[in-house]
This record gives sequence, C-alpha cells and structure tokens, in this order.
Amino acid sequence: MKQLTTLLNKKLIVAFVFPLYALGTLSLYLPQFDQPQHWDILSVYVVLSLAASFVSVRTTNSALNLNGAVILSGLVLYGTWVSVWSAIIGVLLNAFMYNSRIINSGINAGQKFMSIMVTGLLQYYMSQFHVAWVISDILLIIFFWISSAVICAVSISGFHNVPYKKAFEGMVKGSTATYLMIAIMGLIAARLYESFGIVSLVPIFVCYLILSKVFKEYFTSVKKLEDNVKEVKHLNTTLITTMAYAIDARDPYTSGHSWRVAHWAKEIARTIKLPQKNIDDVYFAGILHDIGKIGIEDAILRKEGKLTFEEYERIKDHPVIGYQILKQANVFPELLPGIRSHHERIDGKGYPDELKGEEIPLMARILAVSDAFDAMVSDRPYRKGLPIEEALSRVKEGMGTQFDAELAAVFTTLIENLSDADVQEMYQVNKAQFEAAAGSE
Repeated sequence: MKQLTTLLNKKLIVAFVFPLYALGTLSLYLPQFDQPQHWDILSVYVVLSLAASFVSVRTTNSALNLNGAVILSGLVLYGTWVSVWSAIIGVLLNAFMYNSRIINSGINAGQKFMSIMVTGLLQYYMSQFHVAWVISDILLIIFFWISSAVICAVSISGFHNVPYKKAFEGMVKGSTATYLMIAIMGLIAARLYESFGIVSLVPIFVCYLILSKVFKEYFTSVKKLEDNVKEVKHLNTTLITTMAYAIDARDPYTSGHSWRVAHWAKEIARTIKLPQKNIDDVYFAGILHDIGKIGIEDAILRKEGKLTFEEYERIKDHPVIGYQILKQANVFPELLPGIRSHHERIDGKGYPDELKGEEIPLMARILAVSDAFDAMVSDRPYRKGLPIEEALSRVKEGMGTQFDAELAAVFTTLIENLSDADVQEMYQVNKAQFEAAAGSE
C-alpha cells in the first residue's frame, strides 16, 4: 500500500508540476509574442519548427527531429522567448500527429520549457562575463542536452515508476552523439545566419540531409545485426532445451535436477552481482552440467541400487564426456569450464582434474554448491532425499573443503530465507518458466 501511495504521489507531482510550469512560462512570454515587431521572427520560426518536426535522424531506439536545433538557434540569436515559441510549435505538432492527451502535452511542454530556461540562464551569465562565443556555444550545447536528459528522466521516473538512474541511462544511451550533432548543427546554422543571412542555411540543410541518410542506413544495418543476434540466441536456447530433455530422458531418476541446479546457480550469481552475461552463462551451464551422462551406459545410469566402486568411477567420467561433446560440437565454449569442473573441490580432492581453490573456475564453484544441494534433497531409487535443514548443514560443513566458503554462505542464506514449500515450488516454477521463455523467444 505504501509503495502504491508513493507511486501515485510521484505521478501526481509530475502531472501537476510540469503542466503548471508550462502555463507559467506561457503567461510570462505572451507579451513578447504579441509585439508586432516580433511577428516576422515568430513567423520564420513557425516555418523552421514545422520543417524540423518532419525531418528526423534515426538512432538505435528512437528518432530525433531537428526541433532541438531550432530551439537552440532561437536561444542564441534572439533569446529564450523565441526558443519557447519554437518549443510550443513542436509540442502542438507532436500532439496533433500522435493524438497525445492534454496532460501528456503539458508534461512535454513543461520539460522543454524548463530546459530552455536553465540553458537561457547559463547564456545570460556567460554574456555578463563576456565569455568567447566559441566556448559559450560549446557550453550551451552540452548544458542543453544534459538539462534535457535530467529533466526528462525525472518525468519518466515519476510518471512510469522507473528508477531514476535507469531512466537517465535510457535517455543517454544510443542517442547522445546524434543529439549533440543536431545541436551543433543548430548553433552553426545560427552563427552562419547571423553573419551571412538566410542563404548560408542552404549548405547546412544539404549536409543535414546527407547525414540523415547515412545515419538511417547505419542504424538499419545495426537493427539487422541485432535481429540476427536474437535469432542466434533463440536457436541456442532451443538447442540447450533439447539437450536438457535428452539428459532427462537418459537419467529419469534425476529428471528436473539440471533445471533446479541452474535456478539456484543463477540466484547465487545474481546475489554476488555478476554481470548479466555471466549470470546467463551460469544458468545455461547449470542446465547442461550433466550432459556427459548421455555417454554413460544405461546399466550404470539407471541402476536402482548402490553403485559399485568401478561403476562410480565410470560415472565420474561424465564431466569430461560432457566437456568433449560441447568442445567437439564447437558450441557454447563459454560453458565448458562449468561443464568440466563442477565436481572439483576446494581442497583438491574433486574430479576430474583435482583442481584446488581458485584454480577452479568461478562458474564451476557456483554449480558445485547448487548441484550438491539438489543431489542431497532429491529422492533416489536407493534412498529418500535429505530434509532441507540437514542438506544445508552438510553444505555448511563443506565450506572451505568441498565448497567455496563465500559462495556456500551465499547459497545457505538464500535457502534459509525461504520456507520448505517455497523451495519446492520454485523448483517447479523455474522449469515451467524456462520452457515458456524458450517457446516465446
């Protein structure tokens, strides 16, 4: 309830403050718009603003029009009143083209006006201190972009309940360079117009059209590349899923084991704050960690009683078999350390390579904990699974000998924060979620 109240308050603040600020700014500059000596300038900027709104530069995830460049040029040449006028034209056109609600248009106008006002304030103080125009223009470009990103991120964070940092990063990534380029072109056009008149805008417009075409082709190729990467990822996910079912089919007594190991390994990786790519690799390695059992004879793999020493030694071959399967197939090389080394021990008494301590890859150390825990709590034909409390106790006993002490501590804390029912439910939900994700990608 408290979170809902906070969210509603944020939305109300954004929905109230930005439109109110827009109305206040309009009332402040209306007298400027009503002066006959300004009408020629306002008419020119109506044309420029309309043209700017229909011409855009594509980026990876958006299209930026020239309205920002027109706003900056108006600020440099005539002052904030022209910039506000240009922003009004852009907001109205945007509302008409996309059928925006009045409240959204008010928020949009408020954001633009705030950015214009703070940038105009910077321009005023620089003029008071007679800052050289080259330095002044550079600072105006940077400040206008930063202020726009900051203010817009505040609006997104409040209205859509997105963390501010994430909202700001989303504003910056993928469009900063293009936005700055447009702003630079706007100020260059303003300076050329100031010195040589309207004819000087022709080469600027031609350059912009060329750049717009280049950017469009570039980002189209980037989009195609992203689509290809997604397709490869989908194929990889499908292949991993198929392999996982093959493992379950060969060893029905441990059906679902790989999914559960993958789930808890992923939770450990998240808790120690690994990068998302590494978390995904740990998860997929968990699903495939027992793929080598495909190469173990049925008489051993499906044996209902305890294994003999020789049979157990044969079972111990499965990490190397799995490693060789993936290596020879030349697929998922990033998963090989986890496949080969998930039965290694910190004290060097594991297999197949008797690695010690940090010689064991981090991925394998993570899998070792989740693999051993699931093996202990799962039923086998020759024994019942251990209670969760006892399995956790054994994990703690193995800290620093069988398991990485830090990772084992992280894992036990994760399990202890859940009830037994939650643990069992999460096993099943995880497999269903993975299957659903694989089918939808």
